[in-house]
Amino acid sequence: MKRCRQAFVVICIAVQGWGGEPLAQVFANPPEAHQAWTNHVPCMTMGQRGVPFCRNTVWWEEGKPWLTYLNRCQVLLNEGVGVEDGLKSDFTCEGAGLGYIHRLTGDADIYFVYNPAVSNVSAECLFRVSGKVPEFWNAENGGVTPAAVFKDEGGQTRLPVRLSPAGSLFVLFRPGESKRHAARLVFKPAEPLPVCNNPAYEVELEKRGPLLLAWQPGTFEITLADGRTVKKQVYEVPVPFALDGPWQVHFQTGRGVPEKVVFEQLVPWTQRAEEGVRDFSG
Repeated sequence: MKRCRQAFVVICIAVQGWGGEPLAQVFANPPEAHQAWTNHVPCMTMGQRGVPFCRNTVWWEEGKPWLTYLNRCQVLLNEGVGVEDGLKSDFTCEGAGLGYIHRLTGDADIYFVYNPAVSNVSAECLFRVSGKVPEFWNAENGGVTPAAVFKDEGGQTRLPVRLSPAGSLFVLFRPGESKRHAARLVFKPAEPLPVCNNPAYEVELEKRGPLLLAWQPGTFEITLADGRTVKKQVYEVPVPFALDGPWQVHFQTGRGVPEKVVFEQLVPWTQRAEEGVRDFSG
């Protein structure tokens, strides 16, 4: 059951199958708009042939960001033509297990990169694109961010990619010139990194050049686009601020569960002892 829940999350967010291959580039919703039975929730289902998708699902009102994400993905995934020449070197990211879809529209290359795992992934990837400037397009919020660290390696572009569990992003390569970015960044932690696999640092691109945001102490060696090397030592970072409970969790009424339940710790409700809470579903 746990693996099924994980697979459902990956299918919804990364638009792909558990095995790693893309299932579809277009989502078509079944005709469930007519729900005559208001006393049967979440709605008239499709049995083993689908999941409930109608106004009675518990997440319907809160689901707009997810539907907007799917809309943005479908727009970009239907731009231009697919690049399917069978060359494995089109995209490589050793050890990360990331999947991708590559499309070409005009003079721009569009890569949809997704993480099928339920853990954070940070890796350097090689894209079969040269002479273009990469940008990160976030389908969740519509944001566009210029890549702060990348290097053209003659026929390929080396680009660090960071993805959250079951996360995805678009990488667009368009003609242009960038002299403010960094070509390479090497981080040597001062102490073993936490097992939580959270990012140790971030790099943003400002008008003056790369801006380093360090979450862990250590030594940073940055090679700029003009060949210069800059070393930065981060001796300490602020201590994380703890958010302690208890927490009040509210549920929809009429679903066989109390309207409000107190959680002493933030845990998945599927781990709760109360049957109504443990099996709550929309």
